[in-house]
Amino acid sequence: MNFERLALCVALLLVQSPKNAGNWKIEGAKNSDGGPEALASRFGFLCESHQVTTEDGYILTLHRISGGKKMKTKPNGGGVLLLFPGLLASSETWLFRGADKDLPYVFADNGFDVWICNPRGNFFSRKHRSLDPDTDAHFWNYSIHEHGVFDLPASVDYALKVTKQNSLFFIGHSIGASAFFIMCSLKPEYNKKVRLATTLAAAAYVTRPVTPLTQILLSLVPLLSRAVTENGIYELFPRGGILSVVGQVLCRKGAITRSLCVSMVFAVVGRNNEQFNYTLFPEALNYYPSGSSFNVMTHLYDIFAARRFGPISGDTSEEYDMKMVTAPVALYYADGDALISKEDNELLAKRLPNVVGLFKVPYHNFNHIDFMWSIDSKILLYDRLVNLMKQY
Repeated sequence: MNFERLALCVALLLVQSPKNAGNWKIEGAKNSDGGPEALASRFGFLCESHQVTTEDGYILTLHRISGGKKMKTKPNGGGVLLLFPGLLASSETWLFRGADKDLPYVFADNGFDVWICNPRGNFFSRKHRSLDPDTDAHFWNYSIHEHGVFDLPASVDYALKVTKQNSLFFIGHSIGASAFFIMCSLKPEYNKKVRLATTLAAAAYVTRPVTPLTQILLSLVPLLSRAVTENGIYELFPRGGILSVVGQVLCRKGAITRSLCVSMVFAVVGRNNEQFNYTLFPEALNYYPSGSSFNVMTHLYDIFAARRFGPISGDTSEEYDMKMVTAPVALYYADGDALISKEDNELLAKRLPNVVGLFKVPYHNFNHIDFMWSIDSKILLYDRLVNLMKQY
C-alpha cells in the first residue's frame, strides 16, 4: 500500500458517519440524547435553542443558558456573554460536566446572559437555505475565515437583538478566538459591539515547533486534502462517528489501552495528569468531536505549519490586519499548552492595539483542552474571567 492510499484510508476513517459506526454501547459513557437542554436542566439551568441565518445562507443554532440556583445577580445583570468554541467543539462540549465546573454555568450563576455559538458544519448547524450537507459538496467549502466573516457576526447581531443590548462580552477558545480576530479585522464596525473580548489559547501566530505527533499530523494535511477532495469527502470528524466510538472503547475505565489513549491526547495538547478527568473523558467523547469541514484543517495547517494567519488563498503573503482589531482584548495562555505558547500570545499582543492584559493560567501544566475540561478550571480560570469582566 503506497502512502497516498494510506492517507485515503485515514481520511475514510476520519469521516465515518454515525450510521456507519454502528450501535456500540460504551460502559461508563452516558447517552447524549436530549441535547444541551437536557444537560442544562440536569444541573438546574435553563437552555433555549435559537436559530440564525448567515448572509451566505447557513442556519446556525445558538444555545442560551440562564438560571442557576446560585445566581448572584438578576439575569443579564452581568451582561451578555457570547462563547465561540474551538476546533470540532459544540455547545455541548462546554455543558456536560456540571454547575460548578462548566464555564457557561459559572457565568450564568453570576448573572450573565450566556450564548454559545455553534459554527457552520458542526452537529447543531448542519443546515442551509438551499444546500444539503449530505449531498452538496459546496456546503463544506468554508474555513475559519467564514466563521469570522459570517458565523460570528450573525451570532453577535442576533444575541444583541434578542437581549436589546448594544454590546456584549466575548470568549473564544483556540479557533474561536481566531474567528473573533478575523471578524474585527475585516468588519471593524463590530469592534464597537464588543465590551471585552477574552481569548483562551488563541490560534493566530505560532512561533515555536509543535509536538512530534502534531508535526506528523500537520504533514499529512496536504496529502489528505488531495485524497479527500478526489474522493468526494468533505466533512471532518462528524458527531458520533467511528472516531468517537473507537475513542470510547480505548479510553473507557478498565480498558488496557486507556493509558495509551490519554497519552495520545497529551502528545497533541500537552500533558497534565493532575487536571485530566479520567472518569468524565469517555462521556466527553459523546459530544466531541462534533464535525467540521476539512478546509478548517487546511486553514489550521496555514497557521501552524506555514506560520501564516491569513485567508486560505494563493497569495501566501496575505494576512489579517490586527491593527483593525480595536476592541479591548484580554489574552490568556497556559505554560503547559503544547499548541499555543506564551511567545505566541506575546507576539499577538504586540500586533493588537488595545490589549488590556496578557494573563497566564496559574498552573504549571495547564494545557490546551484544560481551558474546557480542567478539574479545577473554575478556580484557576473561570472565576478570574468573571471578575475581569465585571470591571467592564
